[in-house]
Amino acid sequence: MQEVFSWDSKVDTTIDKPEYAPLAAGVYNFTVAKFERKRFNGSTKMKPCPMAELQLVCSNGEQEGTVFVRLYLCVQQVWKITHLFRCCALIPDEGNTDADFPWDKIVGAHGMAKIKQREYNGKIYNDVDEFLSVKEQAHINVEKTKAQVQEAHPEYDDIEF
Repeated sequence: MQEVFSWDSKVDTTIDKPEYAPLAAGVYNFTVAKFERKRFNGSTKMKPCPMAELQLVCSNGEQEGTVFVRLYLCVQQVWKITHLFRCCALIPDEGNTDADFPWDKIVGAHGMAKIKQREYNGKIYNDVDEFLSVKEQAHINVEKTKAQVQEAHPEYDDIEF
């Protein structure tokens, strides 16, 4: 939990910025902790457009960290936005030609994602490789439960899930 202080508090100024440790590549549960509406000014590959910046708090039971995601509101990125909202069960799995994304419900939403590492200017960063569908999440959770049961009770190794 974050420690707070008042305007008149004595503060230890020897505290340095925490060292950044990227997450190992793998599947993580996430919660959307922050959402900001921004504007992308464009590049040689993409026109200017609205942009959503998300902060995902990710955990796999062993490691926890924050992953930042930028979603560009343009036709080329609709698939990625759709996968996020389906992953969080905020829109149905089946397609819709006239869908609305419920941005007002994204903060606090949760799901699972494959996290990958990328290197930029000599530093390692995390990116979302894929937002997992609700069906994929259920399958992973069943496999985890099966492994936990088999570890705790090896005599039940023949149970079908």
